[in-house]
Amino acid sequence: MTLDSLRKRIDALDHEILAKMAERLALCKETVQWKEDVEDTDRESALRELWAKEAQSLGLSASFAMTLLEALLAESKRLQRHK
Repeated sequence: MTLDSLRKRIDALDHEILAKMAERLALCKETVQWKEDVEDTDRESALRELWAKEAQSLGLSASFAMTLLEALLAESKRLQRHK
């Protein structure tokens, strides 16, 4: 495998990651119609626990996963507030 082919695979994965985040955020925008408030601390706590476990099972750092999750939660809330 060459550096160029590795970078092409990384670029393709980056595209998939961004596409999945866009899909996730679109779904989050839809959830606002079933919620009284944008804040849902129980759901957020459950997600943090789930993400920490998933990250560990995949060999990723929990702190890295939490950084990503916090960014997704912040963007989800921003989008839900500006529906």
